[in-house]
Amino acid sequence: MKRQYKELDWEQLQIFIMAHKDQIYCVYAGVGQDWDNTSDEVYHAEFGWLDNNGAYASSSWGDPVAYIHYHNGDIDTFDKYIIVEEEV
Repeated sequence: MKRQYKELDWEQLQIFIMAHKDQIYCVYAGVGQDWDNTSDEVYHAEFGWLDNNGAYASSSWGDPVAYIHYHNGDIDTFDKYIIVEEEV
């Protein structure tokens, strides 16, 4: 039996951050429908990539999302994800 879930497209997020890192202050990732329990900071301008301090950005029922906070105060939503299948 196979299980499918959505996982934040970390590769595309990293490409985006590296292309705009001079403008980005920090990035938080998690599952949109359970943000309070799944989100955490994953990137910070001063420290770079953080060791996934508790962000859980994959779900079989919710939508993985990252919020990109810029130095100027703007916030963008990054909601690209991949579908992962695994045997259970």
